[in-house]
This record gives sequence, C-alpha cells and structure tokens, in this order.
Amino acid sequence: MAADTVTIELIRNALISVTGEMRTKIMRSAFSPIIYESLDFSVAFFNERAETLAQADGLPYFLCDLPNAVRAVIEDVGGVEHMRAGDVFLVNDPYRCSQHPQDVSIVKPAYYRGEHFGFTAVRVHLIDLGGKAGFASTDATEIFQEGLVIPTVHLHSEGRLNEEIVRLMAANSRMSRSTMLGDLQAQVGACIVGEARLVEVIERYGFELYRECCDALLVQGEAYARAKVREIPDGRYVAELFLDDDGVNRDEPVHIKVTLIVDESDMVVDLTGSSGPCAGPYNMNPNYTNAICRIAFKSLTSPHQPSNEGHSRPVRALVPAQSVFNAQRPSPVFWGFKTAGTLVDCIRRAATQAVAAQPVAGNYGWSCGAHVFGEHPADGSFFAMVDEAGGGWGARPGADGEDAMVMGGIRNNPVEVSERKFPVKVEAYELRAGSGGAGAFRGGLGVRRATRLLADVRLVANFERSQCLPWGLHGGQPGQGSFIEIHHPDDRVERMQKCTNHALPAGSRVVYFTGGGGGYGDPRERAIGRVMDDVRRGYITPAEAESAYAVCVDQDIGRVDEGGTRSLRAGQGRSDDAGETATGGASETRRPHARESREG
Repeated sequence: MAADTVTIELIRNALISVTGEMRTKIMRSAFSPIIYESLDFSVAFFNERAETLAQADGLPYFLCDLPNAVRAVIEDVGGVEHMRAGDVFLVNDPYRCSQHPQDVSIVKPAYYRGEHFGFTAVRVHLIDLGGKAGFASTDATEIFQEGLVIPTVHLHSEGRLNEEIVRLMAANSRMSRSTMLGDLQAQVGACIVGEARLVEVIERYGFELYRECCDALLVQGEAYARAKVREIPDGRYVAELFLDDDGVNRDEPVHIKVTLIVDESDMVVDLTGSSGPCAGPYNMNPNYTNAICRIAFKSLTSPHQPSNEGHSRPVRALVPAQSVFNAQRPSPVFWGFKTAGTLVDCIRRAATQAVAAQPVAGNYGWSCGAHVFGEHPADGSFFAMVDEAGGGWGARPGADGEDAMVMGGIRNNPVEVSERKFPVKVEAYELRAGSGGAGAFRGGLGVRRATRLLADVRLVANFERSQCLPWGLHGGQPGQGSFIEIHHPDDRVERMQKCTNHALPAGSRVVYFTGGGGGYGDPRERAIGRVMDDVRRGYITPAEAESAYAVCVDQDIGRVDEGGTRSLRAGQGRSDDAGETATGGASETRRPHARESREG
C-alpha cells in the first residue's frame, strides 16, 4: 500500500482512537477523583523524536507540554539506545517539563519486534507530593515548599516495578500508599494499552507504510498552519494583561506583555516587557511557556483539526532571561497555570487586531480553587477535596458569554461524589446572579457554591481576577470579580481571595463566588427582550436592568415598562468604552487589566 490520502487519514484516526482508549483506561482504573471525575490528566502518543502524533481530549496545558516530558526523559537517560522494552519512566521536574511537582508524567517507550518506534505518555495531577500544604500553597517562596521534585527515574525496569520509587513518593505524601500506587499504575496501564494497540495498527498496515503516514501527518499539519499564518498581515501586534498579584506581594499586579510578530509563515511571541521573576508561585519555565504559546497558536490557526506536532512548528516564544516566564530553581511555580491562562488571553487579544478571529471579552480567570483537606473523621485517613469551580466566559460579537465554564477539559466534582467521599455537605450550588458584565451581549455568569464542613479542615483557596476584573470590550462592562467567604460557627464572616492552610472548625461554611465574563458592546443596545429574559431567569435584578441596560421593568405585572424604557434610553447617551481603557472604566476596578496596540 502507498501513503495516499485515504491511508494517511486511516492512520490518523487509528492513532486518535488509540489515545482515546488510553484515556478511558485511566478513567476506569485511577483511584483519585481528581483524575476520574475532574479529568485533571492527559494522554498522547509520540514518534521516536518525541513529536506529538495524536492525543485524546484532555487538558490543553498538559497536552502541549507532554512533548517536553518525553524529551527530558530521552536526555536524562542518554538517548533511546539506553531504553529497553518494558521500561517506564517517571518525571515531574517543574523547571523542564511540567507546571508544578504534582503534575507527574509517565513515559513509556514503544517497540515493534524489538525496534523502537515512539512513546506513549500520560500526565496526571497527583493530589499530594508533600510541601507546606495538603494541595498547594498560594504564598510559597521556593520550590521546596511546594512538593517533591523527581528527575527522570525508572518506575518500571524491563517490566519490573521499582518499589523504592513508590516508597520514596509515599513517604513524601499525605496520601495513602495504596492511592499513590493505584494512580501511578493506572498511568502505566494506559501506556501499556496504548503501545499494544499501536502495534496492532503497525501489524495491519506494515511498519514502513505506518512511518511514512506518520511523517505525512506532521507535514500536513505544518503546511496547514503556515498557510493560515500567511493570511495574517505581517506586523507587530501588542497586548497587555495583568494578574491580581503573585500571592506574596499582594499589592503588586503581575504584568504580562505580548508582542506578536508575524513574518510571512512564522509567528514569534515576544514576552519582553512582562514582569520579572515572581516572589510567589506564579512563575513558569521556558519550555512550558513555549507550550502555552502553542495552545494559543493552535486556537488561532487550526482549532478544528486533530492536533499534531506539525501544527506548532511555525510558532516560538522569546522569553526574557529575567522574567516570570523563565523560572529558575528554586523559584516557586505551582500557580503558574494562572499566568499561563492569562498569557493565552493576551496572545488572543493581540491576534484579534490582525485576524478575523472573534474578539472575546475577559473570562473569570481560568480557575477558581477552594480545596479543603484534613483527617477523615471516619478512619483518620488523609483526605483532600479538590474543587475547581467554573465561572463566566466573556461575551463576543453576536453571542452572550458561556455560564459556569471550567478551564480546558477539567470538570467540577459532582455534589454526590463530594458528599460521598468527603466530610462535607453542599448546601447550595447555583449561578451567581448579576456577575456577568453588562453589554449588548452579556458576559457569562459565575457560580455560587456553599459547602458545610463536617470535620476540622484546612483550606487552600486561590481566586484570580478579583482586583483586575474580567474586561469588557467595545463598551461592554467588566464582569464581577471572584472571592470566597468563610462563615464561622460563631457567625463571623471572612472574605478573601487567597489563603493557605487556613484552619476551619467543623460547622463552618465555605461559600465561593466565581467571577463573570466581560460584556461586549454598549449595554443600552441589548435587545429589550433579552434583558427581560435575563430578569425572568434571575440572571439580573429589575434594578440592574434599569441601571445597566436602561430597561424599566414593571415588577407588578412582570413586563417591560415601555414608556419608562423609551425615556431612559432616549435620555442617556452611549456608555463609555469601558472595556478599552487601561482601568476598565468601572469604579470597582482598582488595577489596570488590559491594553492593546499595533506597532508598525
């Protein structure tokens, strides 16, 4: 058989199917809810050069960075010639190939009749690998406070489990050894299944044809991406965004500046002008930074094509030596994925000056975590309830923002799972009324979730875009920021955005409010019927309809007061272009959050 178009597509879809089976395998065999419920993991397959050939649906942050883990393994063992069939490697070095120590990559070389042809790999977030808190620290100042860092090691040597590695990891974790081993072996099992299915594909098509088709996939991906870049006018496109702070210096926002340089079929993401290294855990390593740029690039050039390494070849990042994007040991890194999310937003914001991609207003901050951990009252075992909350996504031309969206492929924990496995009772879980920014198209709504604690716990929380609010565009208003409330048994109420190891007694209530997305367009141009629908659904109050949208609602009859609305809309001009100013144009925005310009 020849590597014709049909055969190439058959191979492409066979590889995707293999990664899909790997994904199912780990979901059905992992021990921790963060893996099988929250889906905080990703799987992929690579050729012998560590280039991505196929991946299953998963967390984009992981998928684009997994090639770095494979390359780290190859370098650390001195090349593939030092690997053997049955070897399985483990690595979590956050200065080379992951965001934080808890993101553990398992890499398995794949062989066909003794010849090496690629790698299967799985990355998962393990709940606990030591550190000063049971999940993560928002105020860590060095990596040693965040968890155990493991350079490349053999987890299996020619099929034999290295018990010493498991013992080492278990000794540095609050998790039980059985949970730790169960999650690791789930990763290994997925890699073994992937290798076996790939061998079946090779047996069906033949080794040479298989390799020829894999190379063709990469060539096709690169050609398609470069063609899309050529459609963008050459030039330099600049955008700037901010994070609230770095967790340590609480009054200093973290500045992200992107200069997008387009030159024929190449794109460079120049990060010069961004903040220097953070004292707190918001740093990113350069490999991870490049991976995140690939996410944004893929979404701009080939969002609907199955991903492979070829799609990313036209883009690279320029990372300043003294930068939040160039983490050096022992800089803390855990929450760098929030920096990564804002980097993606910043790249897209710069790109919308040049391409036909729809501009999208700001989102709630990619991730809002309120995690509790402690000793389970039933048996004294350590538990950690990792709760990633969704929030509002930004509006765009022609459409309101999405409500209660969680970043990437992550899911929130179902209430039933949380209450069954952990000493908590979820008393409320609902959309947060009024949280979306007003606009001709409204920002998506955040959520409100109230959880009663049935045991003494410690809390780790990190809510972003509380100060630098989700920005609106073209007259749209910012979304409301995120925060958390602690209702103590003595009726005291604390309000905060970040905390680490915050001790809470049984009977306390943790209530979090996630942010809404920014609005798009002048709110007074929103269709009156849409405003009334929002009032009926409880998304906004009649008072908000009047103040933000100039729509007067007669509450006695539950209808629009047409005369009052005409008077309001006739008597007020267009709103200021709040979303395009340095401060967002809203009185509650205390810090700058977005700027953009074109150079040349």
